[in-house]
Amino acid sequence: MADTVSPALVRLAARHRLAVTVEDNTRTGGLGSLPAQVMADAAVTTPVVGLGLPHAFLPHGPRHRLLTEAGLTPDAITRTVLRARDGMPPRDEPASAGSPAVPGRAR
Repeated sequence: MADTVSPALVRLAARHRLAVTVEDNTRTGGLGSLPAQVMADAAVTTPVVGLGLPHAFLPHGPRHRLLTEAGLTPDAITRTVLRARDGMPPRDEPASAGSPAVPGRAR
């Protein structure tokens, strides 16, 4: 796993109003968090939206189903990015108090 982010990527992110990382692994401690940390260290204030699997026990199943349920399909990623770009929370509110929000899924 890479442990650094190209300075060119940091400069590119600084020129935009939103940066997005997408990974098909857990977001907690995942590779997607590295650009956000490097950007913060460089005083880049561009918001970063990190998309990935939740930090939770996931049921076994086909990869495509797990990614769909986590909002990691092309359509769901697009909706999440557009919401974030428009200043809205990137994910929908949870359907109930005990269930996690799933990006792109209506209540």
